[in-house]
Amino acid sequence: MLRHLLLICLILCACPATLSAAEPAAAPTAPEASASASGEAASAADSTAAPESQPATPVVSAAASTDPEEYWQAEDWQAHGETTKVGEQVTLLHKSEQGFRLGLAVLLPDWQQVADLLPLSQRLNALGFDTLIMLPSPRQLTLDPNAEQDQLAIQAFRESWQLRLTALMENNSGSGGYTLLVAAGSSAAWLGGLLSSQTLAAPDGLVLIDAFYPATDANQILARDIAGLPCPVLDLYRSGQVSWLDQAVRERALAVKRQNKLDWRQLALQTRDERGDQLAGWLNFLGWK
Repeated sequence: MLRHLLLICLILCACPATLSAAEPAAAPTAPEASASASGEAASAADSTAAPESQPATPVVSAAASTDPEEYWQAEDWQAHGETTKVGEQVTLLHKSEQGFRLGLAVLLPDWQQVADLLPLSQRLNALGFDTLIMLPSPRQLTLDPNAEQDQLAIQAFRESWQLRLTALMENNSGSGGYTLLVAAGSSAAWLGGLLSSQTLAAPDGLVLIDAFYPATDANQILARDIAGLPCPVLDLYRSGQVSWLDQAVRERALAVKRQNKLDWRQLALQTRDERGDQLAGWLNFLGWK
């Protein structure tokens, strides 16, 4: 009997430990739960903030005022001379290579044709001119300056283009000398309208380089604008390059003949390399020394 009682006591003593091991762990107290939640929140916040702590990718901007499609063109300029800012626009500046300054020449390239005018810019520097190249815009080739539609867009671009050109001419004319404008491709169509309407002051001389716009009406109007200018004009072109150019050249020759403009010279060239010599000869004929 006594043996049975001892066995029952041993079983009762072992049961609480067994039951305790089988029960789930007690939930943490309020302070412990708060600390745990705070730790998790801090970890999440650190994870979210990590990217912000990384250095931002640098944004290289050679011409902060230009449109995105003009960015790389502006970047290319940096290898071809000193870039300078006039107002909000970036321009390429080449200084006279002589001990004197004959004047200022502003070059107006067609879209994506800046490199085409660089040899001419260098030749003008050798003759004593400071040269500025105005960054072209793709809109000067996609907007017909004389179209009846898109008048709001055309007028807005014309005013913007004029302001940029005027800024270049006015901010660099203090040293005196002659003012020469060199317009290539579609730039000539926009410039012709500004000069004929006297919205822009006429330069001392105008040089056209393969001047045309891919529209019949635009080329006819350009011809009339050029024929009515009071300044001397040198019209250089490469024949057989583009049918639109050949048509524009014929229109200008006819308009000049009708208006009997005497201070105008139109020359067909075989290569781009001939431009410098023809320009130098023309300036010598004008007596620009």
